[in-house]
Amino acid sequence: MPKADTIPTTSRRGLLSGSILAGLGALFAIPALAATAHPDAELIRLCDEFNVLERQYVASFDLIADDDTRTLANGPIQQAQEELVERMSEMTATTIEGFAALAGAIAVWAPDVLDKVEYGDMSERLIAMLVRDLGGGEA
Repeated sequence: MPKADTIPTTSRRGLLSGSILAGLGALFAIPALAATAHPDAELIRLCDEFNVLERQYVASFDLIADDDTRTLANGPIQQAQEELVERMSEMTATTIEGFAALAGAIAVWAPDVLDKVEYGDMSERLIAMLVRDLGGGEA
């Protein structure tokens, strides 16, 4: 039977260490939870991936002079983009971040769309305004 003057087996250091470790675990879990909990997380990720591929495609024109070689090199990029757009088209943006990601993908794919704000037919101007206003670029 323990005596009243016996020191507890759990030290203050042990309690403090346990509290710190639990706090750190929660701290590292929050970003992971936040990243997966966003309703448009997958759409935003696909848009980002699309943008990376488009920038690689555009850069190939400076890196590969021969048209046939460049076409061959860009084949996998264009195929991956097609697959991404197919997946993106099956989703519906539900947040401003999702809409902004789509606007950004449009602006990366067709940067000249923003030129249409002031000229172009009615649909081109409306699309350009939407892309601009959602953060896809400056007009």
